[in-house]
Amino acid sequence: MNNPGTWSFNWDRGLTPINAVWHWIQWFFYFPGDGLLYLVIHRTPQIADYFDITISSYGGTLSTIASLSFWISLGIVLMVAKK
Repeated sequence: MNNPGTWSFNWDRGLTPINAVWHWIQWFFYFPGDGLLYLVIHRTPQIADYFDITISSYGGTLSTIASLSFWISLGIVLMVAKK
């Protein structure tokens, strides 16, 4: 788990600093996109090399697009299922 793309949260005296909440929100939002990038990097390294996808791509443009697509699709599925 010494991956620089991995998010880590440090607790200080059992208190949660307000900026940690913002990092939780970011982690939750980017989780689908970063997960997709992780799979591409580790399962298909040829594709990752071709598109220059590295662990420094976590939280970047491609991750944002993938995460937005996931969350919008999930929202549409939930709205349709609610009807």
